[in-house]
Amino acid sequence: MSVALLQPWALVALVAGLVPLLLHLTRSTEATPTPFAALRWLDARVRPKRRVRLHEMLLLVLRLLLVAGVALLLARPVWTGAPFAPAHWVGVADGVDVAAARALVDDAGADWHRLAPGFPSLADAYPPADAPIASLLRELDARLPARTRVTVVVPEALGGHDAERVRLARAIDWRVLPGRTPDPPAAAPGAPVLLALRGGAEAESARRVLRAIVAAWNQRDPGRYTLDPAPVSATLPPAGAWLAWLDAPPTAELTEWIEAGGTALIDARTATDAPASGHDARGEPIAYEVRVGRGRRVELAAGFAPASLPAMLDADFPARLHALFAPAPPPPARAQAASIAPVQALQAPAPLPEPLDLPLACALALVFALERLLASGRRAEAAA
Repeated sequence: MSVALLQPWALVALVAGLVPLLLHLTRSTEATPTPFAALRWLDARVRPKRRVRLHEMLLLVLRLLLVAGVALLLARPVWTGAPFAPAHWVGVADGVDVAAARALVDDAGADWHRLAPGFPSLADAYPPADAPIASLLRELDARLPARTRVTVVVPEALGGHDAERVRLARAIDWRVLPGRTPDPPAAAPGAPVLLALRGGAEAESARRVLRAIVAAWNQRDPGRYTLDPAPVSATLPPAGAWLAWLDAPPTAELTEWIEAGGTALIDARTATDAPASGHDARGEPIAYEVRVGRGRRVELAAGFAPASLPAMLDADFPARLHALFAPAPPPPARAQAASIAPVQALQAPAPLPEPLDLPLACALALVFALERLLASGRRAEAAA
């Protein structure tokens, strides 16, 4: 930990300190000698001699400090030491009993936090957060100084990790306690679903097919699905509904509805490089999924008719169409915490130097204010 200069050649400006020194010397020699009659009878060897004296020493010191401070500011000083940080930082993940974690890590001087976004203090009330543990560990590794000892207490069944072990620039004391990461809130089972049909004049056949499909869905979940057929000019359904936009070109209003988080099934394929979202019994793609903002646009491979889309004649087509609308379940993201402990495989980054321009400029402003105050006082005394 030390102070370094990014532009040391700027210290040449210290030569300007000679200016206030010469000014004070010049002012001290401006005294007018006054003849004294008794001095003519004294021997020359004992006569008073003139000496160079500096007056207003405090004012001179302040001005010299100003010059030296400006030169140092031009040299751009930086602090190369690491900022203050606790010697032992402990993070507790969701799903861990806090009392058991404190008993496991017996360190009264440790700084305890929750392994959650923002790393709040363990004493603060904080609801469980659905945040990836791997991302939090990487953020923690980049935020804390290299010399800080880090201990992380996680539950035995840990979720929110990546497909591989986390690689960090420091070694982490990985502690495992019985427990499991809380499950994310699940959607209410059996929530009503509205399937809205918006189509042109040729969408009458699609309306009959969708009515039969909705009836098949309701055989599994009675009364859950409702069909709302209407022309293209009708108002779009509310958020959370499913929309079948058939036999009509997409509009700007439809795009805004999808971007807000809606899911729309259209019979016009516009994206040629989109991934297939479903296949029929012969392995042919039924539709392609395109992400638009927060929503999805499911584009059928052909028109919504048996002649162009033979998959509509399959007995399992209602289930396949339901899978196109329903979001895919999230992949399993929970594993044994003991087997995915982070490894130290990266080089620790060098701490960035912290510039000292602001505190030095504040100190110079204070010295300048004192110098002006003292100089104006001296001037007022001289005028009196």
